[in-house]
Amino acid sequence: MVLAAGLAVLVRVPRVGALAYPDEGRSLVGCPAVADRGAKGLYGPMEVDRPPLLMAFWREAAALGGVEQARWLVCPLVATLVLAAGWAGWLIGDARGARWSAITVASLAASPLIGTVFLRVSVDRVLPQMTAACGE
Repeated sequence: MVLAAGLAVLVRVPRVGALAYPDEGRSLVGCPAVADRGAKGLYGPMEVDRPPLLMAFWREAAALGGVEQARWLVCPLVATLVLAAGWAGWLIGDARGARWSAITVASLAASPLIGTVFLRVSVDRVLPQMTAACGE
């Protein structure tokens, strides 16, 4: 499990300095701007239809310096996701289940072929479903 988590992070590292994906740029510019205005915008606190935790993440990334720092912040989250999947696999199928679930999630979390190395904003809708499926 730890090896799969490490490999998932190592696969992401070379793409940390890549150009920003449109969702990343929009979030990096939009979330801090909405936070600065607070409830003074046209729609009040619902100005951006993003969860508060995701907006806090992008505000922190903007404060640290941008998209590259946001991608570094995600690396430990990817490792945690792989380890959590491995743990859930262990509960279901012992060592074999842990190994295959960790490998599967690591390949999905780090694959440049499906664009998961970019921080798409829609991930906030997918992760709760993935974690609920692993926990059930």
